[in-house]
Amino acid sequence: MLRLSGIDWVILGGGIGHKARPMDQKWVWDIQEQCQTEKVAFFFKLWGGKNKKKPGRELNGQIHDEMPDGEFQNIQYNN
Repeated sequence: MLRLSGIDWVILGGGIGHKARPMDQKWVWDIQEQCQTEKVAFFFKLWGGKNKKKPGRELNGQIHDEMPDGEFQNIQYNN
């Protein structure tokens, strides 16, 4: 369980490259659900992996580009 009190934004993503470690899908889903429950913006960057050309950004069939209210609202993220 994460302590999300006072946290506005969680950015999550896996490593890329030949030394990248696998990322557990259950861990990612759990963090996303905790953020949703606590109303914390959740931004999922990528799954990561050894093939940096195809890391993937979808989580449960959806792209998560949430940003906190306020100063970050006008930032555009290019996929």
